Amino acid sequence: LALEDNKRVFIDFYTPWCGGCRSYDKFIFSDTSFQEFMKANFYSLKLDAELPENKAIVKKYRVTGYPTLVITDPKGNEINRIVGFQDEKPAYYSDLIEEMLQGKETFDAYKEDFLLHPDSAELADEIAGKLFGKDEYGFIREFASLIKKKTANEKMQFEAGLYEAIANARDN
Repeated sequence: LALEDNKRVFIDFYTPWCGGCRSYDKFIFSDTSFQEFMKANFYSLKLDAELPENKAIVKKYRVTGYPTLVITDPKGNEINRIVGFQDEKPAYYSDLIEEMLQGKETFDAYKEDFLLHPDSAELADEIAGKLFGKDEYGFIREFASLIKKKTANEKMQFEAGLYEAIANARDN
């Protein structure tokens, strides 16, 4: 249906025991303005990640924590994801999803921001946090390498090594 209508897909991977998942239901998904935003932009799926019939799709999208919200193109290729519950305001998520769809919350956008401010430890930490939040271990390693090449700040160099080590440990 998504292919037929050329519409993106929004997948909510949840578990019954997940507090953050229940918070999405209570504060975000129940909001009528958020529901209208979602209907206009996506076909939505809500999948219990622990059900045996959903294991293949959980594996396909490398879901390792809950809640995980995955946005795909009509063919099912991942565009971006949100991991965890971050805010009780539905507008926060509408705005974040809009930025993702505009390409502002991508690795290339993060890299571009960093290259404008290569000595900003705060920015590097923020970017690393976003990448870890998305389980983007390959990008984390690439970002760590970029930090090592572009800054002389010893503390940032050290932290880049930590990012790399954590990404390697989590990726295995």
